[in-house]
Amino acid sequence: MMAIEQGLCLDSGGMQGEGLVLETNSNFDGTPHEGEGWIESFQDAKDWTSSVVRYEVDNEGCWREGMMHGVGEGVHVFRVRARHLRFTLSQGSSKEKTRGCSAEAVTVSRSGRYFFRGSSLPERISDACVDDCLRSLRPKDRFVELFYESDPIWLHCFVMFTRDGGSTWKEQPGSPMRRVQPGLWFVRLSFRPMEIAFHDGRSLHNSTPSQKFCCIGVPGKYRVSNHRCRWIGPSDLDLHI
Repeated sequence: MMAIEQGLCLDSGGMQGEGLVLETNSNFDGTPHEGEGWIESFQDAKDWTSSVVRYEVDNEGCWREGMMHGVGEGVHVFRVRARHLRFTLSQGSSKEKTRGCSAEAVTVSRSGRYFFRGSSLPERISDACVDDCLRSLRPKDRFVELFYESDPIWLHCFVMFTRDGGSTWKEQPGSPMRRVQPGLWFVRLSFRPMEIAFHDGRSLHNSTPSQKFCCIGVPGKYRVSNHRCRWIGPSDLDLHI
């Protein structure tokens, strides 16, 4: 789940014409909002092994290429700092560059979060999430730091997780967490996409593998409390490497 980095201009052959133009939702009033200047494009990609996006931002006349990233089963996303975006999607096969590709470039003319299904027009579903966009700007970060708030009666805390969308959970009890203070625990892990759950090593569980608690899609520092997992910044270790 990374932002698309600005790269070298691509040959824009085959991208001529206005393409499909997205009409924004009727409830968008045109006033500035928190996510102004960011576009998030989510794709329904259950049948795709990968998604390549070719795009142009803010009518600059330069086409770039990047990969979309998985954020859940069958969903890919890319995020870019832009107010106007034209893009096409494909599976990126070197032999079949247009396989599964939208027939023409899709145009998004407002900041926001959009959902895209096949060749249909993307739907604007909300303002862009600034936290998600900002945390995607550090593609070289390598660590996850978790702070978990438990009931103060917990004497121990462990985190269990799956890796890369797999169904196999780390063997119990999982990775031990260090107590920072009563009811607050910490652990640092090398990053790979994971789903996490917490328990006290005995009978008290935040959640179980059959009730997956939280998905971690990018590196960074997270605070987990009240059944919510919130990204609060880059990991301290990545900041000091």
